[in-house]
Amino acid sequence: MLLVDDAGDALELYSEVLSRQGLNVAIASSGAQALAKALTLVPQAIILDVSLPDLDGIEVCRRLKAAEQTRLTTAHPRESDGGPRLTDAARRRP
Repeated sequence: MLLVDDAGDALELYSEVLSRQGLNVAIASSGAQALAKALTLVPQAIILDVSLPDLDGIEVCRRLKAAEQTRLTTAHPRESDGGPRLTDAARRRP
């Protein structure tokens, strides 16, 4: 599972909650970091903020779908006020 948010408090909270549920969690605080980590870790699921400072979440999704190694990754862009929705499948990989 990869969490992407430029709000450090939200990132810390989500990471802690998801880790307590047994998920392997990696974090990024920008679109560029998200792309780099996604291409390296190839997570099964990504939850990312739509409004990031460099690349917005929609553009990150487009680039992930265009890359061979992440084209099958499930990415869930969300607004800052929306909570993530998870599936058991996300527990398998970071």
